[in-house]
Amino acid sequence: RSNPRQVRFSFLPGTSTFRANIPQYNAPHFDTTDPHLVVLCIAACAFDPRTLKLTQAGQTPDELSRWIDDQVILLVVKYFCPATHKIVTLGCCYIQQSENLIAMINSGWVADRLRPYVESKEVQPIPAEAFAAGQDAAAVWECWEEFSERDIQQRSVKRSFRNEQLWTGDVVVWQLAAQSARTGEAGAGGEAAAGGETPEVTAPFGGEGAEAGGAVDSEVGPEYPVNNVYDFAAHIANAVEVAVTLHDARQPLCVDGIVSNGHWGLRPASAAAPSPTAGAQKAEGGAAHMSPTGGTPPKEERPEDIALTHSPAEFSVPQERELNMDLRWHLHHVTNKIAHAFNLQSPL
Repeated sequence: RSNPRQVRFSFLPGTSTFRANIPQYNAPHFDTTDPHLVVLCIAACAFDPRTLKLTQAGQTPDELSRWIDDQVILLVVKYFCPATHKIVTLGCCYIQQSENLIAMINSGWVADRLRPYVESKEVQPIPAEAFAAGQDAAAVWECWEEFSERDIQQRSVKRSFRNEQLWTGDVVVWQLAAQSARTGEAGAGGEAAAGGETPEVTAPFGGEGAEAGGAVDSEVGPEYPVNNVYDFAAHIANAVEVAVTLHDARQPLCVDGIVSNGHWGLRPASAAAPSPTAGAQKAEGGAAHMSPTGGTPPKEERPEDIALTHSPAEFSVPQERELNMDLRWHLHHVTNKIAHAFNLQSPL
């Protein structure tokens, strides 16, 4: 099928061959010398997806072999829980393209697929009125399209699948609307959604203006609230783990295993023996390095470390921490995080 967008899944007629559905040209994600084909199998809505039995006796299931792309659409559906910040996969839902997106909620399909996750307490229970709102459910629910892990766009639940330019195989994520969006305090984005228009999210995850989305200043750095799928994707994309090593200012510089202690030849025997004070400080620093309050486990001793133990200078051994930071932080947020983690008396 020819369209301007990549299609994740397309209907595979029972009379077609695998060869006819394998691309004939190389692509970044596909090698013609090692062809492969992913087949997604679904059951008609009349069957229970867990038991593969008819939900109602005598019910006639849909004949999926008569699939018409211009009339029916199949979507991979997920749900995001704002309370637990967890995304669960509900399954595949096929529906008429002329229907509005909110029809997935009003038909009870989302409620039925969410029930096992609510019973296992993976997601927070959904209020009953959220599914019984009828036409007013559009003010209670939000729908987001997942282009990729870094590209999340909101779709209007009052518009049809065709008007929202959704294709078979696209991934959508449902969630309960944030409280501010329900009360009309969401700003321009919420007003556009209520008016039936698709709100545009223009600020990229790591671009300018990303910090203006309700970030709350804390003792160390700003904390960004996660109210919807876009915020959650931005949180994951900007989360980074940084390994920080804190060196004592009195520690000699060591380059390529050579300690800058001023002795470039054979050292006298008196200088080779470390002073008792230096040994005590290094041992004390090593104990702090292995402390269970956030220190990393001891590493295999390197030649540089052995050379530093024979240095006449008195210093504490370096301390290492693995700190969680955010790519949206400024430099002073990073230095505050480091100072707080190492219990420094004043910010850097």
